[in-house]
Amino acid sequence: VGSAGGSLEAVVFLKSQDGTVSSTPLHQYQSINSKTDVGLPALVVVGGRLRGRTLAACEMLALSSSGTKTDENQWQAMPNLLEHRGSHAACSAAGTGLVFALGGGGVDGNLDSVEILDIGTAKGAMNEWRWHTMKGRLSSPRHAFGAVACVTKSSPKESCR
Repeated sequence: VGSAGGSLEAVVFLKSQDGTVSSTPLHQYQSINSKTDVGLPALVVVGGRLRGRTLAACEMLALSSSGTKTDENQWQAMPNLLEHRGSHAACSAAGTGLVFALGGGGVDGNLDSVEILDIGTAKGAMNEWRWHTMKGRLSSPRHAFGAVACVTKSSPKESCR
């Protein structure tokens, strides 16, 4: 999400074959790639801390295609995380509809677990969505870190060679 003149604008970052990266406003990307299923952008708040309490609560705010909040848009409650998390990382890879919540400080110490919610292909109402714990865990429990989700054409093992 970029800022232009004080308002927010959703952008899609694209990497060309020669390795250069460019950004395109989401509404332009959607009109060029109208055959793809790119939904409207949304802000998702996952867990956190409030007055010393670690939270599991999640909320989502749908944005317009330009990435701005409209008067019709209201924060909507999403399913709670399975574990309370604060100072954790959260990310979503563009176009996948997957939301990840990683590590963080839990009720009894730092977490190495990763939760995932598929809002892209989920059927039914939002209150029927469910978080799932991934079998793979972080290499160590941690909090206060960042995470970035990427979509690649090759497996991570091939990309790291």
